[in-house]
Amino acid sequence: MFNTTRTLFLLAVVTLALACGAEAPEAEDATVPAATYTVRGRVLDMPTAPGEEMRIEHEAIHTFVDYRGEVVGMDAMTMSFPLAEGVGADVAPGDLVEFDLRVDWNAEPLSTVTRMTKLAPETELVFGRAEPQGE
Repeated sequence: MFNTTRTLFLLAVVTLALACGAEAPEAEDATVPAATYTVRGRVLDMPTAPGEEMRIEHEAIHTFVDYRGEVVGMDAMTMSFPLAEGVGADVAPGDLVEFDLRVDWNAEPLSTVTRMTKLAPETELVFGRAEPQGE
């Protein structure tokens, strides 16, 4: 079955990797462990039916690890994500939030928002390029 979110997420990561001079992937590496990133962003849309995803404009993720296990970072962008059960019930479009994004290159779905809390409306978000940091 065609999974739009997984395809778009992989496309964004591969495009970022290629832009940074990396070679195109030949196969997924099953040895890359799952990772959770704490990210801030602005909610654009929330699911209106079961199985739908939230859409959020998020800040850069400087420590983002790609499918090869390399720290490549992820620029600020707008993406759609599935929500773990019970997450985001008190959030509405326009809210500023901090959320945990779990990414598992060997799972379906590839990414899931597992925690979300509202930020103060006056919180300043910075939407820019990632500055990858090695571990």
